[in-house]
Amino acid sequence: GPAETPAKLAKGDRGRGGVRRRREGAAPPLREASLLSLLLLVGCAGEAPPPAAPPAVRVRVRPAQSMEFTRVLAIAGVVRAQSYAVVSARTPGVLDQVHVDEGAAVRADETVLFTSDRLNLEKAQRIAQQQVAVSREAVRVRQAELRRLEADLDKARLDHARYRRLYEDDGAVSADAYELQRSRLAQVEAAVAAAAAAVNLAERQAEQAAERLAIATKDLGDSTVRAPISGTVSRRMLEPGEMAGPGVPVVRIDDCSTLEVSGRVADIHFDQVKADTTQARVRVGAIDCGMVPVRYRSPTVSEDLRTFEVRVELSDPPPGVVPGRLATLELVLERRAGIGVPADSPVARRDGELVFVVAEGRAQAVPVRTGLRTEGWVELRESPIVAGTAVVGQGQDQLDDGDPVRVVDGRDD
Repeated sequence: GPAETPAKLAKGDRGRGGVRRRREGAAPPLREASLLSLLLLVGCAGEAPPPAAPPAVRVRVRPAQSMEFTRVLAIAGVVRAQSYAVVSARTPGVLDQVHVDEGAAVRADETVLFTSDRLNLEKAQRIAQQQVAVSREAVRVRQAELRRLEADLDKARLDHARYRRLYEDDGAVSADAYELQRSRLAQVEAAVAAAAAAVNLAERQAEQAAERLAIATKDLGDSTVRAPISGTVSRRMLEPGEMAGPGVPVVRIDDCSTLEVSGRVADIHFDQVKADTTQARVRVGAIDCGMVPVRYRSPTVSEDLRTFEVRVELSDPPPGVVPGRLATLELVLERRAGIGVPADSPVARRDGELVFVVAEGRAQAVPVRTGLRTEGWVELRESPIVAGTAVVGQGQDQLDDGDPVRVVDGRDD
């Protein structure tokens, strides 16, 4: 009746064999329904449809180009002034005054840089001038003495001749008187010779005094040092009151109108770099200084570093390129013409490198051997591809030989 519990209903539904009966009007089990649905689907479908064609791969193409390829070696370098001067005092002494500051522009032989020990050198010049005057007076005194003795010599010669006649012809004078005159003549001749030597000595001393005056004058002039070259004062090493002298730098001047970039190259490239022949591109930070020839290649290789030096010249360098900045030298070691494709076009596969071209809507794989790379392009060696051939530059990684492709331009997604 209505009061029967679900447990009783379940018990009453079982048959003799203990198998549960389906109640009249109940839904079929899920397993039977699924099997029925599958049979109906197979009966209505008939034959299976053919597989769909693979979709076309979207690619972008670029034409191959005939161009020049280079093998470049990039090295680090430093910018230096080709002409510079480290200026020292020419004479030792106290530095009186420095007339220029760092950054000052100077002109050769015109701009006064500094002065040193000028007061002492002025005194030394005045003393040398006095010594010259004294030596000249001494020469005049010696010359006057020589003239006096030459006059005595003339008188002694006359007396000697007269006494000789009186003694030899007439015997009017004694032998002793004649010998006295002969002795006096010899003495006067010796005195004249000594006076002549004294004059010569005084003249030599006067010449020495004149040389000392010239040296003192030069030292005084050297106390004022002018710029030996035109340029800019880059360093000031000493201040007034400090000791200066030869070999003690006071200021440094750099001529920034012509610079050079120096770098070192590994010795394995020694035969490939030649002065005045090898070209190099110079970059200083973001500044491209263009292509210039290698001006100097060291004739030897450093035993310690196993490198050699190269230098290039920068005439009229652009603003911002100054001594001391780091630079990059791109040395062109090899240069040749060939056919080039974008550097990303070749793909590596198991059998080697391939480049894909588009023919009748399908990708065609072309085996290639790549060479030099230049500015985003790679050289094709021993390849049938010629200039103007459209090669796949984007999407090639998804391609196999014969795949359908659709060429899109840069505006398509």
